[in-house]
Amino acid sequence: LQIACHVRDSHFTEEDQRKVLEIVGISFLARLLNTSSYYDTSSETYPPNFYKMIALSVFSSLSIDPFVARQVEVKQFLQAVNSELQQKNMKIEGSKNVHSDCEEIVANLSQDSVGISYLIECGTSEVLIDYVTSSQCHDPVPVLRCLSSICKNQGDSIFSNRLDHFHNMISLIVDKIGQGWDLTSKVEYATILTAFLNGVSTIELSIDNDWVLKLVKILNKFISIKTSPDDSDVVLFLVCALVSAVGPEVLKPQLVGGSSLVKAVVARVSVEVYMLLDCINSDNVLERYYKLDKVYKLLSDLVHYLAEFGEDTDPDSIIVIYKKLVEISETIMEFLSQVWNEVIDLPKNHVVVLISVRTLAAMLSEITEDPTEQLLDLIPFFDFLCQNVEYSEDVVMEVKSAAQAALENIRLLGIQDSQDGDIDIQGSQDGDIEIQGSHDLDPGGYPSLPTSFIKDSTSPEGNIQQKNKQLAHNSHSYCSNNHTGIDKHETQQSSSHVMGIETPERTDTIQNSESSSCHQLPHHPDTSSQSQTYNIHLTSVDFHKFEDYREAVGQLRSQPSPSISRKVTFIKKSSFKSAGESDSVTQIPFWQPMPDDVLGYLIPFYGFLMDSQAALEIMVRNNCFSTLVSYIEKSLSSLLENKSSSQPENITVNALSLVEQVYTYAPVTAAELKCFQSLFELSVLSLPNLLSLPHPHPLVSLKLIEVSLTSYRIQMRGSKRNPSLQRLKHSKTRLFKAVVDYLSTFYTFRPSRRRPLMIFITGEFRDIWKLGEEVWCGCIAGLSVLLRSVEELQEVLLKSIVLPDFLDFLKDFEVDDLKEFPSEVSKLVEFMISLIEAAAESCAPLRSLILQYNGLAVAKQLNLKKLQRILTIS
Repeated sequence: LQIACHVRDSHFTEEDQRKVLEIVGISFLARLLNTSSYYDTSSETYPPNFYKMIALSVFSSLSIDPFVARQVEVKQFLQAVNSELQQKNMKIEGSKNVHSDCEEIVANLSQDSVGISYLIECGTSEVLIDYVTSSQCHDPVPVLRCLSSICKNQGDSIFSNRLDHFHNMISLIVDKIGQGWDLTSKVEYATILTAFLNGVSTIELSIDNDWVLKLVKILNKFISIKTSPDDSDVVLFLVCALVSAVGPEVLKPQLVGGSSLVKAVVARVSVEVYMLLDCINSDNVLERYYKLDKVYKLLSDLVHYLAEFGEDTDPDSIIVIYKKLVEISETIMEFLSQVWNEVIDLPKNHVVVLISVRTLAAMLSEITEDPTEQLLDLIPFFDFLCQNVEYSEDVVMEVKSAAQAALENIRLLGIQDSQDGDIDIQGSQDGDIEIQGSHDLDPGGYPSLPTSFIKDSTSPEGNIQQKNKQLAHNSHSYCSNNHTGIDKHETQQSSSHVMGIETPERTDTIQNSESSSCHQLPHHPDTSSQSQTYNIHLTSVDFHKFEDYREAVGQLRSQPSPSISRKVTFIKKSSFKSAGESDSVTQIPFWQPMPDDVLGYLIPFYGFLMDSQAALEIMVRNNCFSTLVSYIEKSLSSLLENKSSSQPENITVNALSLVEQVYTYAPVTAAELKCFQSLFELSVLSLPNLLSLPHPHPLVSLKLIEVSLTSYRIQMRGSKRNPSLQRLKHSKTRLFKAVVDYLSTFYTFRPSRRRPLMIFITGEFRDIWKLGEEVWCGCIAGLSVLLRSVEELQEVLLKSIVLPDFLDFLKDFEVDDLKEFPSEVSKLVEFMISLIEAAAESCAPLRSLILQYNGLAVAKQLNLKKLQRILTIS
């Protein structure tokens, strides 16, 4: 009866739950754990831990409710669980039942995050690791379920010092999956193993682990077996987890004696992608997200497998896999095309759309196919996803000014607003418009819409240009000389466009002007100081006055603001709810890629498109390179201000590499792009500041130097030099000095064991030298090319000690062949010698400098015939 008093329909709060637990006696059960029972050794009527067994048995039933896992008494029960599971004597009566209760308790507590923290804090997780592989374990399933939940939610840190126990436990699970014919048991163990593999982050797994090879062979059999959809999904998720944890090498034909596994996985992925994207809409998209995300990740791993291990697969299987991947890419492109053309009812920046773009970009970067028409049509969509921005202050002010003008036009109709009030627009019951005075002043000076009219601007219905055309068509169809009645929804939508805000879709039809009756504007004298209500009718003349304004809004909303004023954000959740929305708004609990993330996915794909002239023209026409340059400028600004960025620096390096690729493959196009011109000027001005920082990012700095030198060379082509070089003439010397000094910091001269003087890579850059060697050499090559025609660079080298120091080193090294240099620095020495040759060829002062520091002797010593010829002729 006491419990019944606290159970009320729809009003059962956590406080009521706590009261019910107190009525049941959870505190009493906790005290019962430490209560001794009478034990008669002669009759052995009761075991010594009889009361504890009762308490654990009752608590195992209570712990099914996740609320129980958040109670402080749980710690006392876990201490009792630890002591029971560590008991070695299984001959005591009831021990098996106690262990079974303990197993159920830990399994139930692991379903709640607070319960998981209690399991770790009380040391129960450590006890379970030893217990699960011991002979005392009555049923390993609940214990494994508990440990897998801990591993999935808290990571694999609980196994950091117990790797042997981890591998023994996983081997036990794999054996359980492979043994017997009970499919239900196999599926349960497969689900547990999937959770473990998803939680592994620091433990290194490879195909050398015995259980990995066993599991691969088991999956090779199971993936082709026809089972129920749920069981089939369990096998698919296990494949996804295994490939993600170990790597694509688990699909190698050598592990299973053929290509049957990888072909079966590709075929299954092809079917899943098609089924998940088929008939997808806003109602079922979140239900499909989890599975689609897993399948997409597996698909990316398959592409990686084809690129890395394709040579290990027989040619016939490669052809089959390749054709399937092309079919999958076509399916994804068709889905994205339908979203872009609003055939599918999804926001263009929905998370499912973004992960589809990520996967497609990864696939097309590896699949060497000429871009199709469908792919070319998607390029504007890709750029759109990279620049979902808010508008700059000048655009906002222009919209406000237009709104104020619209308000003034309404006032010209004879409406007098109160001196201390504003105007609120609401729909009246008879379909007219009520303009009521209110005391909610808007800072902009124009009327505020009710919150019930405001809709999330990211909704797919919010196509600004389409709605404006519809409004324009309807307004021109009205009579221009008579007052006509208009539909309430049309008025609401039009009013919202005055404010630049989307409204819900209207459901009624606008009345035709010929069948509508004419109404005179009623006169309401102002007889009271209070707010008054006016019923008015707006005509086509009134809407026609705002037509230019609406078109301007549509244009402004379709154009991005300058990069400096952009606020990068994807899915916006409005703080207002429409009238039809409930209080419980469905939130997307998934990771949301930002515009910069999407650009990072697309940059390698854009590089793949550089071979296509048609794709290049589309990218230029849609300002894709402007978006790219805006990101580079923002990234450089963060580096210069020493601000942390949410984006990794390798995206900036890839973006700069794409710019360099355009300069290489389409120099004429690159020279005509204003955004590239702006980037060049910014680089010239900002590089010295960037390189003067205590620890500039080496890969970004090197790539920016290489791109800037390449751009400088492009600027100098033709009969007329680019005006920007004239504007930057006072910054050239500063630029080249900073570049030469920075490049020289990558190597150093010091004694070694075998030689009195040797060249080494500086310790600061040794870790990144494998990645940065090619770029560093490209920078030296760029300087060598510019040396012949840029006087400022020649003057910098004349004043620098870089060439004299390197010549002294070569003279003292006493070798007669460049091959005697260590492999780590051989390429560096080769390019530095090419710089010396270019300097000797460029001007007489530099030749004199080289001769002064024994350049001719070095040339003869190393058999540098080109340098000998240049210095001899001079």
